Amino acid sequence: EDKARNDDKEENKTTLNRNYRSGGRYGHGLYVRCRVLSSNGSKVEVSLRESRIEGDMEDDVIPAEKDIVHAYVVSTTRKGCFLRLSRFTEGRVILKELSDSFLPDPMSMFPPGRLVIGKVKVVKESRGKSGKTRKVVDLDMRESILLEEKSKLKFEDIEKDQKYTGVVTRIESYGVFIRLDNSEVSGLAHLSECSDNYVKSLGALYNPGDLVKVLVVKVLKDKRQIGLSMKASHFEDDSDSDSD
Repeated sequence: EDKARNDDKEENKTTLNRNYRSGGRYGHGLYVRCRVLSSNGSKVEVSLRESRIEGDMEDDVIPAEKDIVHAYVVSTTRKGCFLRLSRFTEGRVILKELSDSFLPDPMSMFPPGRLVIGKVKVVKESRGKSGKTRKVVDLDMRESILLEEKSKLKFEDIEKDQKYTGVVTRIESYGVFIRLDNSEVSGLAHLSECSDNYVKSLGALYNPGDLVKVLVVKVLKDKRQIGLSMKASHFEDDSDSDSD
């Protein structure tokens, strides 16, 4: 009995570790490899990036104006969003430049740790209380700015059985509303089309701002409405399904 209990614990631990690795998340009790970047008394700064672990200690390149960059959310307030681009580079976005759409609750749309994309407006230099110099990048995350040099997807271009990526904009008990990337077109993924498995609570599965893949299952041209599906089975044969 004790052996069976221990086997179950090991299996659960293995599954937990696998889930965290596959989801790109880190949980309490998860063993990881890291590279020590600096040490100051009891405070040790480490990196989990593979490039650092493999020995690449070069500083990250400072972005230039109009560059498209990725960053992680540090915190969000009613005034805007504070980001981290790299070890010595911080970012910030004012509220009106977070989205083209009205954001009733920006804190829930952009929680700490969320990966976002933005366009560089200007790069400034800031000196903290410790005397260290950091780069501060002002970004614009509005889709209209990110895609201003690209032609937008129109409703007339959308056909049944086509696949797209999009952003979750609203969650209701009956389904999830998604805006397709590079467009102003939104559609509904009905509760029955949100997963291959039974879903008790959509709010526990999706959050506003989530990036998702969708399949167009219905196009109502007279009403200018589209029906979407997010079932994983639709994307099993996609070449990028393992990496996303």
